[in-house]
Amino acid sequence: ARLFVFYTDPEIEEEEAAEDESPLYDPSFVWLAADPAHIPDDAKPLRGCVACPDGSGCLLRAKLSPKRLAPFELGRSTSTTVASPQQDAFGKAKCSCLFGGMLLNCSREDFVWKPKDPSPLAERLAELGGCELLRLFESGCPVALGVLKPAVTVHAASDRRFILPLDACGEVSELRLRLAEELGEADSSGAGLELVEAGNKKPLTCKFLEGPMHLLCARPGEALKDINLPSAADDAQELPPELEPGSPGENGVRYLELEADIGSNNKPVEHPKA
Repeated sequence: ARLFVFYTDPEIEEEEAAEDESPLYDPSFVWLAADPAHIPDDAKPLRGCVACPDGSGCLLRAKLSPKRLAPFELGRSTSTTVASPQQDAFGKAKCSCLFGGMLLNCSREDFVWKPKDPSPLAERLAELGGCELLRLFESGCPVALGVLKPAVTVHAASDRRFILPLDACGEVSELRLRLAEELGEADSSGAGLELVEAGNKKPLTCKFLEGPMHLLCARPGEALKDINLPSAADDAQELPPELEPGSPGENGVRYLELEADIGSNNKPVEHPKA
């Protein structure tokens, strides 16, 4: 079972919102595909990690690279179904597709990952049963596992950092409310917080943020110069181990290697046998 995980950005709207209107903070969608022919031309790789049980007490993990769009294989010796303790009307053990237990965690600078809950794989499996892998092939399209929401990154004293989605905190007054709560401010409105753009130290005077950006936030009595910005964006290709999804099984964890890049000529692959 060769699988692909990628994201696509929304189409750019040419119309600009008025100053007193909130911009559209459209998310990027993260997809799972089982056939390279189902991958659109604008698909992009991302940093992340996929986890799935193998049915024998081992957790399989595949680390995704933001540098290349490449498939991973759950293993030729891995069954996609496993016997379930539940029984059907005839007293026979049901089989549950392991893809229903697939988990994903991913990251992208200036975005917040929001997985679909419940997982569309688990939801369809509970409703329809059968094999999710076959459905991925037969549907003719990938399945959306969640979204990457545009975010504002706020740096505060003591190396504190808040990455907040713009759909909830794009209005500056709402951003101040959220920061006041996070920082434990006595003034719940956050009116006393000093907010400036991280790059040019320009005070934040707009009503709505235009898009993803980095800000500095100083509480009353604090100085902006005491806020330390992290070094340049992390170029690590892999998600940190503490953010990898899934709990190790009784037989531990096995990591899967990414295969070669898919290239530009996406060709359909042979459908799995039922």
